[in-house]
Amino acid sequence: MIKVNASKIVNFGESNSDTIFCVITNSHLKNEFSVDVGEKYKSSCVFAIDSSDQFFDLMKQDVPENSHILVVLPNVYFKSPPAAVLGKKRKLGVLACSSTPSNVDSIQHFIQVAENTDPVSQDAFADRLFSLGEKTESLFFYDKNTKTKAVFKHLHDHFSWHEQIGILDWGQQQLFPSGEISVLPVNVFDQNIESALDVTGELTFKGTAILHSGTPSFTHIDQQRLYEDLATLNDDSVIVSLKHGHITSLKASSNKSLPAVRALEALMYVDSRYSVLLEIGLGVNTNHKLVSGNSAMNEVYGGRKGVVHLGLGLTPYTQYHIDILCPDTILYTKEEQWILGDTEDSSVLRDEEALA
Repeated sequence: MIKVNASKIVNFGESNSDTIFCVITNSHLKNEFSVDVGEKYKSSCVFAIDSSDQFFDLMKQDVPENSHILVVLPNVYFKSPPAAVLGKKRKLGVLACSSTPSNVDSIQHFIQVAENTDPVSQDAFADRLFSLGEKTESLFFYDKNTKTKAVFKHLHDHFSWHEQIGILDWGQQQLFPSGEISVLPVNVFDQNIESALDVTGELTFKGTAILHSGTPSFTHIDQQRLYEDLATLNDDSVIVSLKHGHITSLKASSNKSLPAVRALEALMYVDSRYSVLLEIGLGVNTNHKLVSGNSAMNEVYGGRKGVVHLGLGLTPYTQYHIDILCPDTILYTKEEQWILGDTEDSSVLRDEEALA
């Protein structure tokens, strides 16, 4: 049974006396949902679909206006609907559960994370990030264990920043659980994913890996095998050298992380676009608890003070999108102002190399 305490999902924001809470899920899960609407909603309903085309028909014919909609579709590659389809009197929250394997237990876990999420604190974090970011010419990544450093020239006009945070207004949609701020090159949305984020230096891949798969043909066995190689990043680090966002070398810190290096090198050999740093994400959901294994919804994990994750590949243009959570990486401005990471001690950057 998947229990939803609808009134606890603060991200949905305001409702009124006639608002209905709707769940849209796959057929095999329809009878698994138990929704407690509390005093916030008039009633609830659960709809079942098994293709993206059915979603559009459902929105036109069955989903009422004045509704808050939770989408849980582990078996459908779900794309954000146009504003005209969503309408001005609905709100949409989408559990990101189709690009990696998801079962009843993991869905229940992340619904509870959504219920415990504090969107107001996420907005405050974003305000600080953009306020400091606008005042500095560059940002710095520093790994407190491996001592790697990299500079990010973040002010390019061709970078696009995205926020999956805060409280929804009518007519808006968001991924659940919320808690990610990310930046990508604008050109990726024109299918030019050879454009890179301007990062030069060394980054450390060390932490939880996520291997998303898109719509092209693939097998779950292949996805799992590749994920298991990347998961060795939990055991030890890989040092990644970059020049203007293009990976120039990968070095395993020990034999423990060699499988991750081999997997990444194989991907880059088959498709050179994996050698481009396409995404820098900042997970700011500090109410999040990681799930073991390959889980897309781990992406918003914020630890205690925010967590950097780094992305290679971009579905649906590449077969996979890889996210590496890097909880030991700290993000600072050039002026040594802390932005994100598990320590606010700016002395870690006080050497000429770090600020060069």
